Amino acid sequence: MTSSRWCVVLALLLVPLVGGCAGAGNGEDKAGGRPPRGVLSIAVPDPAATHESQLARQFAATVRRLSRGKLRLEIRYLAGGDHADAEPRAIDQVRDGDADLGWIATRAWDERGVTTLRALQAPFLITNYALLDAVLRSSTGTRMLFGLRRAGVVPLALVPGLLRHPVGIRRLFRGASDFRGARIRVFPSRVTDALMRALGATPVHLSPSGVAQEVVDGDELALFPAADGIPTVNVLFFPKVITVFANRSTYHHLSKQMQAVLLEAARDVERSNTSFPVRQAIAYENVLIRQYCTPGRRVATATQTELAALRRSTRSVYAELDRDPRTAAAISAIRRLARDLPHASPVAAPPRCLTQSIAASHLSTGARLLDGTYRHVLTAAGAIAFGPPATNPGNHYPMVITTVLRGGRWIANSSEPPEGGTYRISGDRLTFTLRSDTMRFTFRRTSGGLILTPVPGMDPGDAWIMSGSEWRRLGKPISRLP
Repeated sequence: MTSSRWCVVLALLLVPLVGGCAGAGNGEDKAGGRPPRGVLSIAVPDPAATHESQLARQFAATVRRLSRGKLRLEIRYLAGGDHADAEPRAIDQVRDGDADLGWIATRAWDERGVTTLRALQAPFLITNYALLDAVLRSSTGTRMLFGLRRAGVVPLALVPGLLRHPVGIRRLFRGASDFRGARIRVFPSRVTDALMRALGATPVHLSPSGVAQEVVDGDELALFPAADGIPTVNVLFFPKVITVFANRSTYHHLSKQMQAVLLEAARDVERSNTSFPVRQAIAYENVLIRQYCTPGRRVATATQTELAALRRSTRSVYAELDRDPRTAAAISAIRRLARDLPHASPVAAPPRCLTQSIAASHLSTGARLLDGTYRHVLTAAGAIAFGPPATNPGNHYPMVITTVLRGGRWIANSSEPPEGGTYRISGDRLTFTLRSDTMRFTFRRTSGGLILTPVPGMDPGDAWIMSGSEWRRLGKPISRLP
């Protein structure tokens, strides 16, 4: 059985996120409002290009197939808007009836008072995919999912995402001392915040636009594809798991047949991502590391002594989790499942990929060469010269894009809300990252700005949006996009 877990999204799908560029029939509804009859809206806080959004599209396609076209899903990417707490806000949209379905990470639920899923965030507990699969297929996973009923929604499934690591931006994160005093960007979750504080770090919650403007020491992210920085590959905090759920009123107004379609489609996505041979799943993190270690990328590893110290630092987190009998029982059940699995080989990285320090090219000071506010205009004539997808139906020109580069962070108004990430310079190479995606260009400075040339192999939509015309420098970096 194939699984979307193993299919990594390498291209940043900026074109569908730009106003007026969505293709007809793609099922997206970013403007809000009630969908037409036979169509349900689903709130997805992530942009379209992420691994989890790819799984959401798999869910939507399965719903359409099982219902034979009688039921379709409109995916509302970036649900929750340009807010640090976009995931909890997306939960509210479903509970309040502003969206029919939700596709939200389990970490967000404790921000809304739901505690039955917190065992999935317990630090250093689920550290390989075989154990994650076993947990989600078990009665323990079912009980955790059904806890959502107390929140007034209809739970459908738990879908596994990727394991999470610390990613160093201004320092490496290997031992306990590396975390002390650090500012680490995390997604809002009381358990994640408690973990960071137990390690001596400050959890920082940032909106999508704030990511490009706020300097932090590190991130908490999936390994592959990781954002700009150096992940510590054998420090595995916890997995990202998606809850699929429905607004109660919406669900109960569906026919029994369509209710069954939703439930079967959600469980089909869950099964397709958990039905792997144990030995394949237990070793998969090392597969991701080898895929990640392309030329120019580096990773770090912690020693066994450092790993043991990190685990000891989390005692206060477990003391808090154990106060809830249901969470304590779930943690114990997960540990029993772990004992029944084959011993996992240590997470390791190819020696050529390892580093002991963050080079100057990874620090924000190395990127100030191009600091500024830039504007480039995509025209109809330019689109014709470029060809598809620039000439796809529904695209409107001229399209004016403003981009701010500031000390290794960038933000652009090529989508709504503005999106951004990090960038780095190496010689004449300019590499942008947006959450979990990478875009590479060569650049040439002109008297008035920059000319970017895509590195071969780039998605054509990315190439058009980012380099379809010269970037004209307007001045110093501005603090907020117009």
